[in-house]
Amino acid sequence: MMMVVQAERNGKLRILATDAIRKLEPWVAAVPDDEDAAEMLGAAYLLARDVDAACNVWKRVLEVNPDNESVLRRLVVTCHDNDRPDGGVGYARRLIALNPWNDMYHGRLAHMLAQRGEFDEAIREGERAAELMPSDYWVQGWLAEAYRLAGQPERAATHELARDLLAPRVRP
Repeated sequence: MMMVVQAERNGKLRILATDAIRKLEPWVAAVPDDEDAAEMLGAAYLLARDVDAACNVWKRVLEVNPDNESVLRRLVVTCHDNDRPDGGVGYARRLIALNPWNDMYHGRLAHMLAQRGEFDEAIREGERAAELMPSDYWVQGWLAEAYRLAGQPERAATHELARDLLAPRVRP
């Protein structure tokens, strides 16, 4: 499992991830209830750029433990980051049921809902995320996009300004 952690931190991601996959697959097949090993196998697949394999491994973890917050988070982030809102929304709702206090969970759900055209719920989730962490520029940006897609440009502009003010500054 340390190979996956190293791969996540190292520039040789694909080489290390492929090696980790080769070593983790037999273990996970032999010990399917080892949630940690399976989670790392999914992470290795993701690092090797095999999104479908990663998601399939993590889904099997949820069959063993439907309340595995870490794996649900990985599925939400992966679906969100790979433009798969239809898959991610259900996982995000489950994740929020487990931990309603995480602003990023609400924010990612808001963004995926907006992508699907479910603007009222997207705005509610985005506002909840902003309540929990008003200084998070990602949340402000996702909420701005939800308002923009919902045809509310004035509200979008308010959150775009907040996003821009909160964004980290890069030094030249």
